[in-house]
Amino acid sequence: MKIDINYIKKNIDLNKLVKKFDELERSYNEDIILFQILESCPDIIDKDGMEVEVRSLMSEDLLSKLSDLSRKGDLISTMSKNFELIEEIDFETNYATYFMQSYYSKINKSFYITLYSVRDYNDAHFIEFKTEKKNEVNKKLKSIKNHIISQGYHDVQQG
Repeated sequence: MKIDINYIKKNIDLNKLVKKFDELERSYNEDIILFQILESCPDIIDKDGMEVEVRSLMSEDLLSKLSDLSRKGDLISTMSKNFELIEEIDFETNYATYFMQSYYSKINKSFYITLYSVRDYNDAHFIEFKTEKKNEVNKKLKSIKNHIISQGYHDVQQG
């Protein structure tokens, strides 16, 4: 079975994905959003009747393409029309470069803020904040940016 971007787009379980996003899992050294998208796809049954994760069947080339989309802030809106990009903010500190996006999810009528951090020694991409109120997401974007700038970096435990 060939796993490509179209396969992933067609097989994302949006309800499962927004539940994963709602967990607000944060970590450095990995792309949490990419992994959550892949985990929201159902496992594939191989010829021996064993369940196999989609991620384990992907080519390195496809994983690289998805990672590139993620770094550009285009992964979420590319994978599903459910997510509408609302705003993007990019800025730098002496410690890292940050890319934040806010998205609206039609399926659960919620707003999400994603944070992508590029550092010398590791990168991170995760959901930073969730709300149902548009005015809250705009305030929180500015608040996160101001906090990172005043501190010089983002602490994964910030929330």
